[in-house]
Amino acid sequence: MVFVQMTQQDLNSMEDERLAWTCIEPALMEVRGKSETVKAAVVQRLHAAQRAIFMFRVMYDHAKGSAGEYYGWLSILKKQEGYWSGVISGLQFFEDTEMQEHLEESIRVIEVQNRRKGRQWEDNVLTDLDREPELKRGMEQQYGLFKKLADASIARIAAYIRRSPELFIQLEHADEKPLDGYR
Repeated sequence: MVFVQMTQQDLNSMEDERLAWTCIEPALMEVRGKSETVKAAVVQRLHAAQRAIFMFRVMYDHAKGSAGEYYGWLSILKKQEGYWSGVISGLQFFEDTEMQEHLEESIRVIEVQNRRKGRQWEDNVLTDLDREPELKRGMEQQYGLFKKLADASIARIAAYIRRSPELFIQLEHADEKPLDGYR
């Protein structure tokens, strides 16, 4: 398990997105650019709540930039064994049915186009949106709702962290100096 250090004041005052990032940042940094074996080992060390946040952050942080990135990362998550189910399990952990249903609908939009084009998940590339206006429209619509729902998902995660800080945080006393980067 990975714990971060911060004061109670930091926990209470940190913005939701920052808190949801900070509590899983060490694990995310540990896997960046590493092999699938290393990634799997790190994820295995996390407890269920940490794993749920980890998988949400993998999806969200990669998909949040544009409709193209959203399309590309949903495709990557679907083709990588265990990744898609990890994202869905994470959303189920936080009882985030609205985001789960939306992501599943986004997958259906992509699947329809994949069938029409005779494509597999591994064939999907960002430039598909440039060549396929119907797919682009569908993904832009899906992405717009994703961005709105993501705020609620992050708020839900942050509320969970604040209710159960012992699962993520080693609280410091107010007179102790917090670690750099966790303010």
